[in-house]
Amino acid sequence: RARAARALKRCRRSAAPAVDSRPIDVWALGITLLRLLSLDEVDCRAAVDAAHSGTWAPPAYVGPELAGLLRCMLQADPAARITTRAMMRHPYFEGVDWRSVRARRGEMALDLADMAALYRRNHL
Repeated sequence: RARAARALKRCRRSAAPAVDSRPIDVWALGITLLRLLSLDEVDCRAAVDAAHSGTWAPPAYVGPELAGLLRCMLQADPAARITTRAMMRHPYFEGVDWRSVRARRGEMALDLADMAALYRRNHL
């Protein structure tokens, strides 16, 4: 037992420092939203490629609040990317009761029914 405890203590001392993954999570969420907003696979690939190169421009059917949020989320430099706290205060999420969301009692900020209707109008 003592030997295992010493080995565990050495591992803890030599472990890499904690990394803040939130900027990566914000980027990943932005890419996920791009995929949801894409009209088809070709459009999706082009949007993701544009995001990676820093040239993404919102399509006409994306409202100004969401477009602004996505621009902030898709900053190539993690230090320049919007923080999770700032995201929560972004105009796109105006009116969201974050306490209820944390308690899993709130409404979703994204209206999936509206997004589906938008897709049907544009593709069917």
